[in-house]
Amino acid sequence: MREERLRDEKESQPSASRIVVVTGSAAAVVLLICGGAASYVALTPRDRPAEPAPPRGPTVTNDPEKIVEIAQRVFGVDVPADFEPLDADNDPSVRRAQFGRRSGEGALLKIARVAGPLAARVGDSEAQQQRLLRLIDAASPPSNLTGESGSAPEATERELTVLGSPVRFRFSKGKMFQSQTAVCKVSGSFQIEAGPAVLIYTIPDAEFDEESVVRMIESIRPPVK
Repeated sequence: MREERLRDEKESQPSASRIVVVTGSAAAVVLLICGGAASYVALTPRDRPAEPAPPRGPTVTNDPEKIVEIAQRVFGVDVPADFEPLDADNDPSVRRAQFGRRSGEGALLKIARVAGPLAARVGDSEAQQQRLLRLIDAASPPSNLTGESGSAPEATERELTVLGSPVRFRFSKGKMFQSQTAVCKVSGSFQIEAGPAVLIYTIPDAEFDEESVVRMIESIRPPVK
């Protein structure tokens, strides 16, 4: 019995040789390479507030001009006029950028894309795109929401067009974890030629304009090389 229990425990432990930790991103990323396919696991579960971010790596910047430059290498999109560049990460594996209002009132735009050789490994898997979406959702500042009494937020789905292809986006309402601001959130993951990508947008409930959001999403363009 003792030998069987020890064997079961050993089998349940992850192999250290299969875990690669990427520290260059402000969001903690664990890449589990299994049989040539890469999957993403956010260190923070979606249903709990995010843990403090690890130390900022050398690829992270809060220089506005560099943020805009990195964002264009993620993919092109019409950023709301009153949003400022907040930060960006030019990590060679997961490139991302964030825009928003520095007031912290829940107005935030996050964009990200798997880059480099990892993009070819991930391919066009919808499951991998969803894992990337959860990763960016949990990255600081977290954009995941809660509903009433900690329940799941209200949500519907709508099909929009990204670079000529239909993509399903999730429209939800809830409260931001940190500020408890009531917001509307639009999020989606999709495949572009350069690799799997995600967009997450939050805005105070009273300011939500669905037509503007649709125009922003349909403005998505290929990244600058």
